[in-house]
Amino acid sequence: MEAFLFSTGIVALAEIGDKTQLLALLLAARFKRPLPIIAGIFVATVLNHALAGSLGSWITSLVSPNVMRWILGGSFIAMAVWMLTQMKRWGYVKGDINYKQIAEKVFLLTDAKKVMKSLDMKVPDGAYPKFTIMGKVFDPEKPDAYLSSFAIKRA
Repeated sequence: MEAFLFSTGIVALAEIGDKTQLLALLLAARFKRPLPIIAGIFVATVLNHALAGSLGSWITSLVSPNVMRWILGGSFIAMAVWMLTQMKRWGYVKGDINYKQIAEKVFLLTDAKKVMKSLDMKVPDGAYPKFTIMGKVFDPEKPDAYLSSFAIKRA
């Protein structure tokens, strides 16, 4: 019951102001029938989360928890580096910065590596996953190349 209530609360907080909420507002304004719209969104959300939970369970049956932690950690670092490139692209960050160093400090990856070493655990190389975002390949090891690939930048 605790897991159910916790996940319900987290999802409810995360959904505030997202596309689904905006879609519900638009559909309710257009069709003036909120109950079928709420029911449809509810069913779609339940199916979406059931699929995500099933997929997550299947993936964790294939990959050890330790490997999964590093995959997720690397994904978070890669996302942090990408967010920094966008901040630089639109002029919120000035000058040359070490994206990876900032992202690792934010997510305390260096501390995690120290703890792993102290426990005689194998520390991964730090190879962060590549993602395709907006039709362009983003490599967290080469954030400036991704950033300079955009024609549109803040003037």
